[in-house]
Amino acid sequence: MSPLRPDLPPSPAAAPATAPAPAPAANAVTQAPPAAVFFDLPPTDVTSIPDVKGFVATVQATGMKPVEMNQNITRGYAQFARVFQTLLEPDFARSGPPLSSASAPNWFAFAPHASDEAGKGMISVEVARQVLDALEGDTPVDGMKLLEELGVEGPGRLAARMLSTAARMLGLPPKASLVLGALATAGNYRALEDPRTLMITATRALELYHQAPGSDAAHKAEALVDTLDHTLAEGNLAIYTDVGGSAQAYLLYRQAVGAPTPAQVLEDFTMPGAVAQDARRAFDAAQALTPGQTPPGDLANLLPGASGASLMLAGLALYEQARTLTDPARKTQLVLFANNCLAWREQHDAVQPCFTPPQVQPGEVSRSAVMRTFTPLLQLAMGPKMWTLSGYAAGRPDRDGRFLTSRATEYNWARFDERWPGILDAFALGYSDPLGLWQFPTPARG
Repeated sequence: MSPLRPDLPPSPAAAPATAPAPAPAANAVTQAPPAAVFFDLPPTDVTSIPDVKGFVATVQATGMKPVEMNQNITRGYAQFARVFQTLLEPDFARSGPPLSSASAPNWFAFAPHASDEAGKGMISVEVARQVLDALEGDTPVDGMKLLEELGVEGPGRLAARMLSTAARMLGLPPKASLVLGALATAGNYRALEDPRTLMITATRALELYHQAPGSDAAHKAEALVDTLDHTLAEGNLAIYTDVGGSAQAYLLYRQAVGAPTPAQVLEDFTMPGAVAQDARRAFDAAQALTPGQTPPGDLANLLPGASGASLMLAGLALYEQARTLTDPARKTQLVLFANNCLAWREQHDAVQPCFTPPQVQPGEVSRSAVMRTFTPLLQLAMGPKMWTLSGYAAGRPDRDGRFLTSRATEYNWARFDERWPGILDAFALGYSDPLGLWQFPTPARG
């Protein structure tokens, strides 16, 4: 795997860990223990701040495997969600166990679900590597039986069977076809029930295979596996480093100054890349929302020139304003606007370079092309709700007007302009069942 070298925003020195109080004040937060033992914290802890900086250093120093890294990140997001929700509504700390809220959730309440889906993709990469190992010899292998032995459940095996069979029909070598099928085991198999989606996905995979470095089927298939591996792992860590690292720095700042006013946040809290004047513009745009108005998602047109860091700074100030409000509708409106600001920073700034690096990385194929291939299979479980790319695309206009092109294949998740409306659509589904969002997943395990 290529080395992961995220840049973490500078943050104040960590405070010593203390035992969590059962019902703390909104500004009573403590630094979490070191990453190695952090997740011994109970799920009712609403005070400890995840040590993102320490965790990233651990990942870099130990070469932590992607699935293990993802498990820690997913749990870290859940902890941030509890801390920020207690900031927004102190009674949240007394809502459980399990802790939950019917009020508007903060951005971090979505993050464990998204991170867990990335973790499932990382497990599919592990499965694909094991398939590669099993296919090293000349002895015929029953691919579906092998996947079952590797712990892949029925829906995943069905996706693998459909995609690998279609790829073989198009001329992809049998070994490479099985590896391709393994990479699809974490996806939405129902998307492949549309024969147009199935054949277009298989065709794109065949094109990638021919573009891949390597002199034989195994090495070419491995390049596809490596590309998806690096894309998922680097993206997962980049978001946690950036948004999580900024949240850690903010909560430690908040611990030092007490509960700040929005003006204090905008003027005193510093984030690399943030411009106070632009953050103020974003904050003022939220103040201008009329009753019942949906917070806008097109932040580039609303706030031209504002950086993602400036938007996140505005989002933190909006959280502080929202916690003081008694009007639930207005509070929800500001929280949703703040969430859009944090999501923009996440998607536009933090993860985009991992999806579309300026050039193809050594030993890989195009990350954008790999993402495009698997985009139709994307899904996001949020408690009892399930968002799927294919369902989202089915409700959108036909982008190319061609019947033979399924709508799900007309999107590329690697492109921000095609991904962002889908992110907002998934948010809307999550907001429809806020209690369900607090049903955090058990982090995916390989």
